[in-house]
Amino acid sequence: MIQSIPLKKLVPSPRNVRKSSDVLADLQLRADIAARGLLQNLVVRKGKRGKFEVEAGGRRLAALQALAEEGTLSQNHEVTCLVIEGEESEVREASLAENVQRLAMNPADEAQAFASIIEAGATAAALYRDETGSSWKPVSGSRTSHSRHLTSAVIDARDFLRARAENRRHALIPEGTPIVFAGGRQTFGSTEDAKRYADTIWATLDKVRDAVPDLFLVHGGDGKGADRLAASWAERREVQQLTFSLDRRLGARAGFKRNEQMLSLNPRYVVAFPGNGVTERLVIDAKTRRITVVDRRTVTSGSKTKG
Repeated sequence: MIQSIPLKKLVPSPRNVRKSSDVLADLQLRADIAARGLLQNLVVRKGKRGKFEVEAGGRRLAALQALAEEGTLSQNHEVTCLVIEGEESEVREASLAENVQRLAMNPADEAQAFASIIEAGATAAALYRDETGSSWKPVSGSRTSHSRHLTSAVIDARDFLRARAENRRHALIPEGTPIVFAGGRQTFGSTEDAKRYADTIWATLDKVRDAVPDLFLVHGGDGKGADRLAASWAERREVQQLTFSLDRRLGARAGFKRNEQMLSLNPRYVVAFPGNGVTERLVIDAKTRRITVVDRRTVTSGSKTKG
C-alpha cells in the first residue's frame, strides 16, 4: 500500500542489508534530493509507537533527515512510502532484492537518455537526474543543446578549443567569466571529515560566485574527488561547466598540458584544493601570470591525497 508518512515518523530498520556506503555519493544524493525531490519511494514496515521502519531506502532516508537537520525540509515533510507486511526473512529478502537488482545504466543508454531529453527541449541536467537517478557527466564529447541559454551544460574542452580556433560563436563556447577549479582525490579518517571537506568546496565556490555572478566553471572532469564535488555544486547552482580531460597520449605531461590549456582562458580566479604536483604547478603558473589564486590547499584535516 502506498502511503504518505511524515519524515519524523520514519526510522532506519535494523534489518536493512546495506551496512556500508560511500560518503561522497551520499552527499551527492542529498544534493539531488534537495534539488529534485525524492524520485523513488521508500519501502517501510510498521514499527513500534507509531513509527515506520525503512526496510529499503536507508540512504534516501539519511539524506532526507540530513536535509531536515539543516532546515531545508520540515520534520513533517510528507514522504511517499510503500508499506509492506511479512516475516523478518521476507523483509530482509525485499531489502536485499532492492540493493542487488539495481543495474548501472550502460553508457550508451545514458547518452541516449540525455539526447532524448535535449530533443524534448527540457533543462538537461535536471531532467537527466530524473531519468537516470544520477548526476550526468559526458563519457566523451559535449552533450548540450544549441540553446545559448541552457544552464548547467557540461562542455568538453576539445570541442571548445576547436570552436575557438575556428572563431565560431555558438553553444559550445560558454558565455561569462572563466573560473578554474583544481583538486585531487582524497581519503578521509571519518565521515565528518569528508562532509567538512565537501562543505568547504561548496562554500568556497559560493563565495566566488558572489564575486563573479557570470562565472562558468573550468575543471578536469574527474568523476570522483574534488572535481566531482565541484561539478555537483555547478549542477545544483545551474552553472555552466567546461571540462578538460587528460590527453593520455601525452603520458606524464598530460596534466601539465591541461594546466596550460585552462590558464590560456585567462581565468579571473584559480580555486585550488589539495592535489598532486600538477595542482602545485597550476598554482605557481597562475601566480606567474598574475591570476588570483583562491588557495584552499591547506584544507587537509583528516584527509590524504590519493596518487
